[in-house]
Amino acid sequence: MFIPFFDSLGLPSDHAVGTSMLIQCFGMTMGSLAWLTSMHRTRHELDSRMPLMRNLLLVSAPATIAGVLIGQYLVPVPPFPMRTIFQIFSVLFGLVLLFITFLKLDLRPAHSHLLPVHRLLLVIVCLAGGVVTAWISVGVGEWVAVLLLFSRFPIMIAVALGVCMSSVAVLTGAWYHMTVIHSVRWEIVLFAAPAAMIGGVIARALAVRLGPRRLKVFLASWILASGIMM
Repeated sequence: MFIPFFDSLGLPSDHAVGTSMLIQCFGMTMGSLAWLTSMHRTRHELDSRMPLMRNLLLVSAPATIAGVLIGQYLVPVPPFPMRTIFQIFSVLFGLVLLFITFLKLDLRPAHSHLLPVHRLLLVIVCLAGGVVTAWISVGVGEWVAVLLLFSRFPIMIAVALGVCMSSVAVLTGAWYHMTVIHSVRWEIVLFAAPAAMIGGVIARALAVRLGPRRLKVFLASWILASGIMM
């Protein structure tokens, strides 16, 4: 939501990204805590899903952090304008997720542990997604979720890891915008952060209530529309 909204307000690209990252530090982190706390509270999930989630986090988090730092310090000028990158990302992600949903591929959960190929793909996606997140404030969480869906992991694990990696990415990238290029519009952050925290908590319950299929359709439609309308 933030990048199209800030773009419509006329914020410069670096201010839009920096402000979006700071707001997501609150919203995505609260969402991550909501997902992980829920898994801990439920004995079945604790027995079967928490070890998998822990392994996914250990593989994904370092690569995500590295990707964000590469995007900010080694490649700080993206190859295309922020608006173009966001549009390409949103349209491509929305179409891929709709493809997964409506073509009835056999993507029923089949994995409860990480194979070497999963680890390799996660590192690649998190590195690339971290770079994109450094440029437009979103990216890594969405593509991590898609990768896990294609790899036939449970959808709630995919969504939870995506939220956690989004949180890791923006927490890593926020320092650069606060102290290096000073591109945060604090008046917007102070207004939006409390609402983002509430949304981060509500989102988990909404995702569970929607169920896997409707959740995928909702996410794909929202992100695809934001890319087309921006």
